[in-house]
Amino acid sequence: MIHRPLALALLASALAVGCARDAARERGATGTSGGEEEQAAPVPREPDDAVRTEGDAIERAEGHRGELCGPDLSGAPESAARAWALEAGERAWIVLLTCFEGAYQPNGRLLYVSRDGRATPLELPIVGADGALATSAEVGRVEVRGGELIEISLDRGVGDCGRRVRARIEPRGRLVLVEERRRACDDTASPEGGPETWPLVPVVDSSRLDAH
Repeated sequence: MIHRPLALALLASALAVGCARDAARERGATGTSGGEEEQAAPVPREPDDAVRTEGDAIERAEGHRGELCGPDLSGAPESAARAWALEAGERAWIVLLTCFEGAYQPNGRLLYVSRDGRATPLELPIVGADGALATSAEVGRVEVRGGELIEISLDRGVGDCGRRVRARIEPRGRLVLVEERRRACDDTASPEGGPETWPLVPVVDSSRLDAH
């Protein structure tokens, strides 16, 4: 026979062990280790003025129209702009602002618009007259596809003439020249094929094949 005081002591011990187990299970379910409850890490909140859409990117770029196009070339309507979302992960845009639409050749400027709304003017890498790398702030017709920017700038001639530039788009809008093709404006008719078949322009100095 178990004496009454001993039975009470055993019962109290069992109750204490049970309470301790319940408390441990509760801490495990709530992810706490005792004491004050841990606070969940706050979810970063995107700024209200973050650039989320093509329209947002164009709006930011439009703020630089007068600065880039100048007072004589800034009369184009705001609809004369295009934006291309860059490749996955960057969440940024390249925007073409058309300063004016000519009879056969538009004149525009390029900008890189980041997610936080900063708009940075870009210059197109080209091959200069001396064969060394140069840049051009003015651009003609532009397309962005497959991670590359393709620009065609036409001049007047009996046939089609001008330049065609391919530039690779790297992080933060950095443009790296891939190739330039050019056809002189002479008195001969255009050969078969478009600007992509024009003669390649050799680069004499390839030490800096990039533009920021």
